[in-house]
Amino acid sequence: MLSIISTVLLIIIVIGLVVTNIRIVPQANAYVLERLGAYHSTWQVGLHFKIPLIDKVARKVSLKEHVIDFPPQPVITKDNVTIEIDTVVYFQITDPKLYAYGVENPMAAIENLTATTLRNIIGELELDGTLTSRDHINSKIRLVLDEATDAWGIKINRVEVKNINPPADIQMAMEKQMRAERERREAILRAEGEKKSAILIAEGKKEAVILEAEASKQAAIKAAEGEAEAIMMVQKATADGIRMLSEANATKEVLTIKSLEAFEKAADGQATKKQRTRRMDKVKSSGIVKLMYVMGVIMLIVFAYMVASAVIYLRTYLAAYSMTFSSMWQYILQYMFAETLIYLVYAVLLFAAGKIIRLLQDNSYKETCEAVISGAYDSCCRQMPVKGPVKSRLRQRRN
Repeated sequence: MLSIISTVLLIIIVIGLVVTNIRIVPQANAYVLERLGAYHSTWQVGLHFKIPLIDKVARKVSLKEHVIDFPPQPVITKDNVTIEIDTVVYFQITDPKLYAYGVENPMAAIENLTATTLRNIIGELELDGTLTSRDHINSKIRLVLDEATDAWGIKINRVEVKNINPPADIQMAMEKQMRAERERREAILRAEGEKKSAILIAEGKKEAVILEAEASKQAAIKAAEGEAEAIMMVQKATADGIRMLSEANATKEVLTIKSLEAFEKAADGQATKKQRTRRMDKVKSSGIVKLMYVMGVIMLIVFAYMVASAVIYLRTYLAAYSMTFSSMWQYILQYMFAETLIYLVYAVLLFAAGKIIRLLQDNSYKETCEAVISGAYDSCCRQMPVKGPVKSRLRQRRN
């Protein structure tokens, strides 16, 4: 009975030892096995059995990708600005044996190596370059870490700079710079918009002037065509009248009266033409007269200014150097005759010239009208000998 019990106990102990030394390695994991204190093998995914009291699972290693977020590290840039940078490292264990026996604390080793590498890289860059060169910093840190951690059985997949925190005063200066840059761009855009607006307005005015000139041209053409048609109709009516008189066998006296009426109209046309020309000359001469008056007023203003300046200067000079009244009066006469009175003379000449031009213009205008009308009727009387009632009618028309 005792032997049976001992056998059963032995079987139970054996079964317990077998069950407790069976290991199942899950997916994406690896076990490092030691035999008698020395590395023996690495168990991959599946069912494994270790020898009791001889074999030992030294380390369980996860083969998944790990993410470590390191705290901010103070670093100094090339232009001596202290900033804080925190990084994120993505790594994966590729060799469980090297990971277990390569370094004592792999996470601390990666953190310290990341901090030193980051200081070396940032020390070669200025602040502006640091803020704009994240990809460059990430790639250099990854290359250095990947090369250093190969001996630890670790593969660095990716390194990312999470935050770059400059000091508060540097941030304020950067914000002011950014605001100034945006204001400058705004001013440039506003100036470009005003420039384009001015160009469009100028082009619109140009088109308007061109269209107005074209309209004036067309109006002048139409007016000339209308005047030509009117002349043609008048000439046609005159020809029809002459033809009707010829057909009616008019007397010599009637023909003479009609000829005188034609000469009267011609004289009126000539007088009108000369009157229009004279009117244009009058407008031009009136502009010249106004210009002379304006220049005369300017000369008077200059004269008054010179006199006032001389008086002020002499008062100051008299008070400063105790000049006598006779010497002051002599200096005033000399100064006014030499420097000032010339402007008064110019003003008087300009006003007189304008008045003379105005009088000559009015007289010549009246004489021209009378000469044109009288000359027309005199030429008619000399060229056509008329008698009797025709001659008396001609005198009435002349008067």
